Amino acid sequence: MRYTPDRCRLIELYEETKISQRELSLLSGISESQLSDYAHNRKVMGLGVARTIVRCLRLDCIDQLYTWRKLD
Repeated sequence: MRYTPDRCRLIELYEETKISQRELSLLSGISESQLSDYAHNRKVMGLGVARTIVRCLRLDCIDQLYTWRKLD
């Protein structure tokens, strides 16, 4: 079974974690414009970026960053 990222959850996660995009940018070293591209689904983050964001937001796993769609 294969999956693909469907929708980035960063905007929701900013609220849940009480960390702003600016704060995440400072913590992660990822520019605010790049984070905005991910949050608005203009780009899909790579594995290294996803891992960095998971650590900065203190999430449990990368799966929490996106909703996922099953591929046939």
